Amino acid sequence: LKTGNYSKSLEFYMKALRFYQISGNGPKIAEMFFQTGNIRDIFSDYELALVHYKQAIGYFTVEKLKNNVLSLSHFHSGRIYFEKKDYKQALAHFQIIPEQLLLVTDSGLMAKTQVYIGRVYVNLLAPENAEKHFRAALQTSSANSEEYVFALIELGNLLAMQRSYNSSLNYFLQAS
Repeated sequence: LKTGNYSKSLEFYMKALRFYQISGNGPKIAEMFFQTGNIRDIFSDYELALVHYKQAIGYFTVEKLKNNVLSLSHFHSGRIYFEKKDYKQALAHFQIIPEQLLLVTDSGLMAKTQVYIGRVYVNLLAPENAEKHFRAALQTSSANSEEYVFALIELGNLLAMQRSYNSSLNYFLQAS
């Protein structure tokens, strides 16, 4: 994936997937499904990406494993459902991630997840819940990180929607 040649990467991951399926290596099968889902996602083939992410999640569930790939599979599934405006499905995937990340520390992913959960609640017209998650993103991310800045902007937008313009401006200034 790092070379940017996604077609070759997809071909490689599909071959690796077949190999791991034959050998019965569940964790590697799950990882290959995640990687193929990721490439489908890059190609904007969201329906197939969701199928691959779901297969990755299924293997992790069967193998009773928890790691970053499982959390990322839920995160990307949630993000796709969010973009499709299927907020119920998005929330279902996003809400699983904090539990998964108790075992695997990734503050950046946790913060991104909190921002997306906040965005879902904005769209569901539940500003109190949205604010709670934007603030949680601020707490779980390091200052000046991309996630921290996104949380500041989202909090600023939320406060502007609530006509709390001075507070909103304060968050926008912190983000700049």
